[in-house]
Amino acid sequence: MSITDTHNLYKGRSVVRKQASYAFYRPSSDALASVLVDIPVKLVVRTCFNIILYFLSGLATTASQFFIFFLFVFVTTLAMSMVFRTIAAATGTLPQAMAISGFLVLALVTYTGFVLPGPYMHPWFKWISYINPLSFAFEVLLVNQAHGTNYPCSNLVPPYPNLTGDTFIYPVSGSVAGETFVNGDAWFETSYDYSYSHLWRNLGIIVGFLFFFLFTYLLASELCEFLHWPGCPCLPAWPALQHHGTYRLEAQG
Repeated sequence: MSITDTHNLYKGRSVVRKQASYAFYRPSSDALASVLVDIPVKLVVRTCFNIILYFLSGLATTASQFFIFFLFVFVTTLAMSMVFRTIAAATGTLPQAMAISGFLVLALVTYTGFVLPGPYMHPWFKWISYINPLSFAFEVLLVNQAHGTNYPCSNLVPPYPNLTGDTFIYPVSGSVAGETFVNGDAWFETSYDYSYSHLWRNLGIIVGFLFFFLFTYLLASELCEFLHWPGCPCLPAWPALQHHGTYRLEAQG
């Protein structure tokens, strides 16, 4: 979920404030640089994690399905990183950021589609799934594994031997009369309204979330950085300077 980005941002906040107060650079430029530097690190970590997780879980071993899985996990990680960076940049203290992040994680996980599938979500709160990058990635990860797969049926209705034609069916959503298997695409589409045709559409939506929250992160870094920083945004506070003897005012006269 990249919630650790909140901690990392607060670790370097004092340095950014000090450098920005001397007008060395804008906080937004430091924010953009931190994002760009963090991408290769996240790529290496996600590569190691995804390869181990994917093949230990016994998921589909075709190249297309693996790289689709890898692509969506990585892009979603970046999008969620921008979400938590925005929260960290827009808050004044780490406890404030963690309280908001904790509540947000609970809402996003609940309305991803696993804890509460789409048909079981309350209409008053189902809108959360529409602004949740995880829900779009979750749909793709499921249909990606089931695409083109036929699952054999074990219990037919009626349970009589030597039935022919369309006189029998498997009592599962998406099944077709007369077939002894259920197509994975049909099952997800009829049960949860998930479709493999949404794959690239969902990628575009997640990338849209990524750039939107990148913009809000840069904006919050620029506008909120000095709201919690006393003194002039260009020079340190005068009492501190006088205390350290950096500047001394001489009487004119």
